[in-house]
Amino acid sequence: MRRLYARTLPLLAGVLLTASTAVWAADPEEGKLEATVFGGGTRYGQQLGTHAIVGGAFGANANHHLQLFGEFSYVPLGSATASYSGVSASASEKMLDFGGGVLASFGGSRVRPYVLGAFGDGHDSVAGTGSAAGYSVSVSTSANSVYAAVGGGARVFLGQSWGLRPEFRYQRYLQNGGLNVATFTMGFFFGFGK
Repeated sequence: MRRLYARTLPLLAGVLLTASTAVWAADPEEGKLEATVFGGGTRYGQQLGTHAIVGGAFGANANHHLQLFGEFSYVPLGSATASYSGVSASASEKMLDFGGGVLASFGGSRVRPYVLGAFGDGHDSVAGTGSAAGYSVSVSTSANSVYAAVGGGARVFLGQSWGLRPEFRYQRYLQNGGLNVATFTMGFFFGFGK
C-alpha cells in the first residue's frame, strides 16, 4: 500500500497541475507559495476522545482557485503515570500525520472559502516505562494507517498576503480496524513567491 501511495501522489499532483493551468492560464496567483501553521482540537471517535492538535502545511498555487499542499500534524493522545510502594510505571501515546492534497477555493478577494481533499499516512506510537526493585524496563510499539480526508474552510485575508484560516475536516484512517476523526483548527497563513 505504501508503494502505491508513493507512486500515486506525484502522478495525481502532475495531472491536477496540468489541468488547472490549462483552465486558468496566465493567472497572477500561479506559482505563489503559502505556509500555514495551525492548532485546534480533534476527536478520535468515542474510544480515544478529544485532544489538541498542532501542525503546519506548505502549498503551491497552481492558479487563483487551486492549490496543491503537503501537511503534517501532531496529536498527543495522552499519558499516564502510576506509582505505589516502590513500583512505578508511565506510558504515553501520540499520533503523527504526514500527507498532502488539493485545495479548491472560490469566492471573493478578502474571504476565500475552500474545499479540500487529502490523503496520507498516520503513525500512532505508544511508549511505556516501568521500574521496581532497582530494575527498569521500557517498551514501545507503533502502527501506521493510511488516511483519507475531506473538509472545508476559508482563507480570511487580513493583509495582502497573510491572514487567518479556520478549517473543519473529516478524516478516516483506513487500516487497523478504521477510525473516524473530526478536526477543527484555526491557522495563520502567509503567502510569498511570485
